[in-house]
Amino acid sequence: MSAEPAHRPTRLLPTLPALVPGVVTHRRSGAVDHAFSHRLTLWLVEIPARAAAGRRGGAPALHRGPLRLLADIRPGDHLDDATRPTREAVAAQLADHGLTLERHDRVVLLAGVRSFGHLFDPLSVFWCLQPSGRVRAVVAEVHNTYGERHSYVLTPDDRGRAQVDKAFYVSPFYEVDGHYRLRFELSAQQVRVAVSWRPRTDDHAPGSDADRPTDPQSAGHAQERRFHASFEGVPRAATPRAVLAEFARRPFMAQRVSALIRVHGVWLWLRRLPVLPRPGAAARRAGPDPARTPTHSTPVPRAAHTKQEHR
Repeated sequence: MSAEPAHRPTRLLPTLPALVPGVVTHRRSGAVDHAFSHRLTLWLVEIPARAAAGRRGGAPALHRGPLRLLADIRPGDHLDDATRPTREAVAAQLADHGLTLERHDRVVLLAGVRSFGHLFDPLSVFWCLQPSGRVRAVVAEVHNTYGERHSYVLTPDDRGRAQVDKAFYVSPFYEVDGHYRLRFELSAQQVRVAVSWRPRTDDHAPGSDADRPTDPQSAGHAQERRFHASFEGVPRAATPRAVLAEFARRPFMAQRVSALIRVHGVWLWLRRLPVLPRPGAAARRAGPDPARTPTHSTPVPRAAHTKQEHR
C-alpha cells in the first residue's frame, strides 16, 4: 500500500496556459459618478522555473510561430527586470518584504498580453502558491498610462482579502492617498480580482469594499466607495484553436484596452473633473534599467480580518 503524500494540493488550477474571457467593471462616485463594464480577455500562465529555449529573461512562452503575434509575453513586461528570469524577480519582491518563495512553490500570473507587439496591462497579478495550494503571497503590479509601474506585495487572508496603502499615481483624477482593499480568487472554475479605493477621510467606515456589492443605492455608497474595479472570468485551455477563436471574437485586445482607458478619461475630463498633478517621483519608469534601484510598496502585515461578514 503506497503512502499518502504529505501535502495533498487543495487548490485545483485549470490547464495552463489558459485564456480567461470575462468582464471588467469600474465604478467611481464623488464629484462625478461614472460606471462601465467591458468584455476583456486575460491570460493565466505559470511562470517557469527556468527560461524556455530562446526566451531570454524567463518569460513564459505562450505559443510558437505566428500565434505569438496574437499573444506574447516578453522579458521586462513585468516587474521591471529583463535581465533575470521572471520567477527570480518575483522571489526578489517577496524577499524585500521578509517572505521566501520556496523551491516547490508555483507562481501563476494573470495578465494581459501583447497583441502585435503592443501591450497595456493596467493590473498584473502573481499568485505564489505553496505545494498544498495555499497562497503564500500575491504580487499585484499596477501600470499607469505614463509608462510607470509599481508593485504591491500582499499576504491575503484565507478568504483572499488584503489591504495596502496607496503608493502610486494611477489616475489623474485620484490623489496618491488612502488605501486599497483587494480580494483575489483563483480556481479551475473562476478567476476574480476586486480592488476598492477610498481616501483616509472614509476610514471610519468599517468593512471591506472589495467584498461589498456595487449597488449605488446602498446607504452611504457615495461617501464610502470612491472607486471600485473588478475582473471576473472563467478560464479555459489556450489551445491554438481557442486563441484564434478568441482573437476573431475580440481582436487587438491590448490596443482596445489602451483606447478605452483614454476614452473614459476624456469623458471625465470633459465633465470638468479636476486633474491632479503627477508626483515626480511616484514610481520608476517602466522598462529594463539595471542601473535603477527598484522601489516597491511599503511592507504590510497579513491583512487583518474578523469573523464578521463584510458585505
